Parts: sequence; C-alpha cells; structure tokens
Amino acid sequence: MAIIMIKSKVDKKRGTWRNMNKKIDIKFIVMLIIIALIASCSGTGESKDNIVKISDNGTAGQAPIYIALEEGYFEDQGVQVELVAINRSTEAIAAMIGGDIDVVTGGAGASIINTIQVEENIKVVADRGHISKGHCTYMGVLVNLDLFESGKVAGPQDFVNYSIGGNSTGVSAYLMELYMNQAGLSLKDLNLSSIPPSSIEEALANQTIAAATFVAPRISKAVNSGAGVLVAGLEDFVDDYQSSVLSFGKKLMLDNRELGVKFMAGYLLGVKQFNEGQTERNLEIVSKYTQTPVEELEGTCWPLINNDGHINFETFADFQDWSVQEGALEKAITEEEFWDSHFTEEAYKLILKSN
Repeated sequence: MAIIMIKSKVDKKRGTWRNMNKKIDIKFIVMLIIIALIASCSGTGESKDNIVKISDNGTAGQAPIYIALEEGYFEDQGVQVELVAINRSTEAIAAMIGGDIDVVTGGAGASIINTIQVEENIKVVADRGHISKGHCTYMGVLVNLDLFESGKVAGPQDFVNYSIGGNSTGVSAYLMELYMNQAGLSLKDLNLSSIPPSSIEEALANQTIAAATFVAPRISKAVNSGAGVLVAGLEDFVDDYQSSVLSFGKKLMLDNRELGVKFMAGYLLGVKQFNEGQTERNLEIVSKYTQTPVEELEGTCWPLINNDGHINFETFADFQDWSVQEGALEKAITEEEFWDSHFTEEAYKLILKSN
C-alpha cells in the first residue's frame, strides 16, 4: 500500500513537471518569435529591397563604383551595394538574366546587344567608358616581351604563327580585328585561346599565348612586370567609341525603378569625382579595390565617362556592322531598343534637388 502511494505521488510530480515543461516550452517559443520579429524590424535598418548586386571585374573602369561606395554616395541615397566578382561579361550577363545580380558593367559587345534583343527587362542605362582618338590607351594589344624583342613577333602578320589570347566576339575581339586588318588579315586567321582576364598576364609571360588584348590597369601591370609590350591601342583605330556600358536587370528596370534612380544618382556622383582625375583620394580608393599599388596606377589610362552618363550610341555602328557580318549578331539594334535614358535623367534631377 505504501509503495502504491509513493508511486502515486511520483506520478503526480511527473505530471506536474510535464505540465511545467509544456508551459516553459510554449513561453520559450513565444519569446523566440518575439525576438525574431524585433530583429526583423530593427537591426541595421537596411531592407533587402534596397540591396543592389553589381558585377565587378576589378578594372579601372569600375572606379566610379568604388568611389561611390567608399565615399558613401550610394549610402546617402539609401542604397546598399554588394560587389560580385565576375571576370567575364558573358557570365555576368547570364547571372543578371537569372536574377543573381542587378547591374552589369562591361563591354558594349555582342553579348549585351543579343541579350537586350531577347530580354525585355534588361537595358543599358549609362556610360561606363568610351574612347576618343588622342586619348590614352585604356584597351590595347600586348605582345610577349621576349618574342617582340627577338623580332619573332614584330607585327600582326606574325600573329598567325602563335596562339593568341582572346575571343571571337566583343569589344576586345573588334580591337584585334582592326589590328589584324593592318596586315590584310582578320580575326579568322588567328588561333584564339580564351583565357580569364585574371590569368592573362601569366599566360603572356610564360608564352602560353604570344599576344592578347588588355584593359587598364592590367596593361601597366603586364608592362611593368616585363610580361609584355604595348603595340597598339583601340584609340589608334577609332575616332570615338562607346566601349563600355552599365546595364540594369529586371529588379531595377521593372520591379523597383525608384531604387534604380537612387543607384544611378550614387553612380553619377562617383563619376563626377572620378572625372577629377588621379587625385590622391581617387588613387587610394582604386588601389584598394583593384589591389594595385598606387605607384602602378599613377599615369595609367582611365576611361572617359560622361558626367551625365549619356551613351554615345552612334559611335559603335561599325562594330555592329562587323558583328552582324561575323555572325555574332543576328541584326543591329536601334538606340531606342539599346538604352533607357530615364535613370540618368531622373538621377540628375535628384542630385540637383539634394544640392
């Protein structure tokens, strides 16, 4: 009888503890929910809707982006920018189509033109770099130093005997085509080897390739390291050329155009400071983001970028004609199809209003 009574008391205690545990569990869960709700409403105050992901290839052409980030121009507009390292324009465009990034900066080549013709939610929105005759060399052809000094590769006529770094389409391919035309040859006469920009200096230095097109500041890096010698620049063959552009994907073109305008305002403020030239501050910022010593950046070519972000559309008519002829483009694109000036125009108004 005593045993039964003890067991009964124990069962009652167990039942009490179970009920208490249930109450504790419920209170704990409620507490976690409240904490989560508070965290989502407070924190940094940044909304995911304000995040803009942008492709980054680590070249001097990205300088306005770097400057706007470092100086807080995007932050002042309530925009949070995330850089996504992507070396190739084709990969960046694919990521934008998939919605993984919102802004692509890169060459005004066949890839972006073809994309715009089939993707209605993607368009060019601003100048990211153009080249004029008499300007410094922002994009050029480099030859392996040893091959050049030995006379084995003295000009475009010698390129046919070696593997050449590059692709068959795009702005860099167009530059190589113009260079080869000097010897009555074309891109089709070359044995092209596609090499990532980050590896191209090493490939040139060890003669995996005999020559390739380079973009600043990689031109100065390759020359200073003794990997190559500059033999031609795009400015040698064109009077004015829209070589690089900034494009928006669906998030900014369609879903949140207001955010697109705010991003553009920050970008144009970065462009304005960029166009002050190689000041101590600008060099410091570009050095930080490109991992290039300031002394190597000094004197290197920076692209021309219009303060208002305007696109010089008419300047790459010849490039489009060549791309159609080579089969890289099915047809040329019109200016209306190619770019949307809404963002630069509205951003300029926003900047004036802020001042």
